Parts: sequence; C-alpha cells; structure tokens
Amino acid sequence: MDKVFPQKFHGYLFLKEPNTTSHGIYPVYLYYKENNILILAYGISETTAPANNWEDIKSKQTINEYFATNFSKNQIDTGVHISTKYMM
Repeated sequence: MDKVFPQKFHGYLFLKEPNTTSHGIYPVYLYYKENNILILAYGISETTAPANNWEDIKSKQTINEYFATNFSKNQIDTGVHISTKYMM
C-alpha cells in the first residue's frame, strides 16, 4: 500500500491482515526529500492501540536521534496518526 504524506516526505506502508493503518503495526519506508534519505521505520497505529507490538522496540534508535546526530535537527512531523518514532 502506498500512502503519501505531507509535502516534505513520502511514506510507503506494508500491511498484512489483520493490521491496518488505524489499528496495527507495520513496516513503513519514509523518504525525506530535503535530505534525500530513505528510512525503514516501525509503524504503529495511534488511532487505536494495536493488538500486537514490535519486539524490543525501546532499544532501537529513534528517527529524532538519527536526525539530531546527522543533521542537527529533529525529524519532520508526519502529520498523520501513526508512530514512526523508531528506525529498523
């Protein structure tokens, strides 16, 4: 499934039943145009808490950490109700 986010980047989601963007977990590629960076992230619905969770997610680097280290700024806000805080 291809989902386009606001102007600063594009997101490409991969869903497997029973997961949905509003209720589930899924991998998501985020392409940040300004930095020419493609990030594979853990997608987590925020609309409804997912039944499943990613294993050991708290040990992963966050997108904010990556951008702060490599570009001296925070991530670009997705503007949608999914959490893409952690990188795979």
